Amino acid sequence: MIRKSFLLLNWCLVLSTLFLFAQNDPTAKQLLDKVSQKYKTYPSMEADFVLTITGEGINETQTGKVYIKGDKYKFTSKDLDRICDGKTVWTCLKPQKEVQINVVDKNEITPNQLFTLYTKNYSYVSNTELKRPANQAIIDLMPNDKKNTSYFRVRLYIDKTTSQIVKAMLFEKSGAKYIYELKNVKTNTLKDATFVFNKANYPQAEVVDLR
Repeated sequence: MIRKSFLLLNWCLVLSTLFLFAQNDPTAKQLLDKVSQKYKTYPSMEADFVLTITGEGINETQTGKVYIKGDKYKFTSKDLDRICDGKTVWTCLKPQKEVQINVVDKNEITPNQLFTLYTKNYSYVSNTELKRPANQAIIDLMPNDKKNTSYFRVRLYIDKTTSQIVKAMLFEKSGAKYIYELKNVKTNTLKDATFVFNKANYPQAEVVDLR
């Protein structure tokens, strides 16, 4: 269970790559700009996610929800919750009955940055070889800093009609592959209370303040 929770924590740290963009292919950039511009019109958003992890000795699927509003975000799943109010991050490891508190790391890629990261640190190209529905585009992204990243490719599936990303695949150097699917995306206004940690929701958890 501990290993499973940390796989999910790793997912939280890299979920942002669902929307990572870069700056090479003009056709891809035009589509990615549309995705970014559309996101900026949303007061907030939420979506269901399905995460499939495959690799040597790994084959599992997790489901949950993600919420985003400005610099605030929240993930919820069976084994892990992560809540950020813009300044503080609470990581709730449910099987371990532990809540870790940290300040926001400015160097960490977080969901509130998802739609502007395409202007730096990645190169990209449209992938026209793989089969996909007629209304979808596939874009492959490669990190410029290959030495300090754990993955070597991010593959995005974008709905050209709605300008939304529907699936992403992350290829790690270790051979593991993360497949993320977003479903039931909603843009209703979320209350700020959504992004406030409430200890009462984790009555048996030990709180570890790492700030």
